[in-house]
Amino acid sequence: MNIRATITDSTHLKLLSPVDLPPGASVVISIDEDADKSDFYVASSLGLSRAYADSEPDYSASDMLSSNPEFKK
Repeated sequence: MNIRATITDSTHLKLLSPVDLPPGASVVISIDEDADKSDFYVASSLGLSRAYADSEPDYSASDMLSSNPEFKK
């Protein structure tokens, strides 16, 4: 069972939906720190896929009109 909640302060959580547990039931809370990173990567990937189509051409260095003198390799 996954229970979603928001943190209201350092000692309290607010459940986002009701749970089917009796009063006084014990629960174990686990924080998935990688979930935020995963959400970021998914959102980034979706943004890039909307910005660039599969039919986008590949550009080589010879296609550039001028180079950026401040670019460091």
